[in-house]
Amino acid sequence: MNHYDDDTEKNSEPDEEGSEEPKPVNAEVDRKKRVEMLLKEEEEIDKGQPFRTKEMTPNSGMISEGELHFKKGEGWKETHRKRVKWKWILATIMILAIVTLALFVFYSYPNLFSNIVPNLSPTSYTHEELVNYALTLINLDRSSSGLSNVSLSSIDSGQVHADDMFSHNFFSHWGTDGSKPYMRYTLAGGKGAVAENIAAYLQGSPSDLKTALKDLEFDMMYNDSASNWGHRDNILNPFHNEVSIGISHGNGQLYFVEDFIDGYVSWSTFTVTQNQVTLVGSLSQQVSLSQVNIFYDSLPSNLTVHQLDNSPYDGSYTQGTFTGMALPPNYQSQQGITITAQTWVQSALAFQIRFDLSQVFNAYGKGVYTIYLQTTSQDSLTTYSIWHD
Repeated sequence: MNHYDDDTEKNSEPDEEGSEEPKPVNAEVDRKKRVEMLLKEEEEIDKGQPFRTKEMTPNSGMISEGELHFKKGEGWKETHRKRVKWKWILATIMILAIVTLALFVFYSYPNLFSNIVPNLSPTSYTHEELVNYALTLINLDRSSSGLSNVSLSSIDSGQVHADDMFSHNFFSHWGTDGSKPYMRYTLAGGKGAVAENIAAYLQGSPSDLKTALKDLEFDMMYNDSASNWGHRDNILNPFHNEVSIGISHGNGQLYFVEDFIDGYVSWSTFTVTQNQVTLVGSLSQQVSLSQVNIFYDSLPSNLTVHQLDNSPYDGSYTQGTFTGMALPPNYQSQQGITITAQTWVQSALAFQIRFDLSQVFNAYGKGVYTIYLQTTSQDSLTTYSIWHD
């Protein structure tokens, strides 16, 4: 008869008498023991390995980096800390180098960035917008005093001077070529009369340029005691009817020029030929003409920024030296040279005046002679400069 023992094996062990008698052994238990032994051996091997890659199983607690999952070996934190430290040191060195280079370029070439990027302020305005805004500020101040508005002049003398001051970094009524406001106005094609205001932020201009212009206009109107209120009086001169505005800015600087103009003559003839001056025109409003005052300045020469920042160029300007006046026949000047006009005719709004400057040219020699056509109320209709050299 055959006998079968499920899941058992026959095992023989010697008995007390040395005879072998088979004993049953459970195969499943034996397999488990072998597995436990293998695992124990593997664990002993693992203890000798400082670093070992393993595949990460879900919720194993290992760190996943990239495509592989791995367990970081001993010393990884220290190595990582050193690497991060050196990265920060290198990044700091690079930032300091870039900042140093930027500062060097900025101070060596102060106008470079303003040329590349004309306006770095948060709010950017066109030049036309700024000029029109300045005109509005002027007219608000005039209207608050019951005065009529001034219109924008086509003569660019104000802008010429603003650009000159900004380009050469100075602040003065004189230009780098030694010119005064009435000389610049004449060179720009003006034949009326001009009186100049200048204001500036030499550094630290507000980022919003309209705010900066408003501040400068306010100071000329309400904080002008140091200038004996000359800027305010110029803004509020009721005889002014035009203004040439100059605005130049960049790198925290802003230069603001107001060349107020009395433009009341439509000229038919305005010539100076062989010492002979001929003035023929028509007035835009009824005024009576009284005289032509003549002032003298020496021929201008170039001025350095140092000169322009110091006396006498750092203050107000004058008309020059009074030399005399041209008058209608039978009138005499109480001071200076009397030039009797060869022609002096006024009929309503039309007029003709002709006179010779030879007497003052002979008396004062080479220089710039500026003629002021005056009304009986002592308002000027011209500040026209004549170069005699």
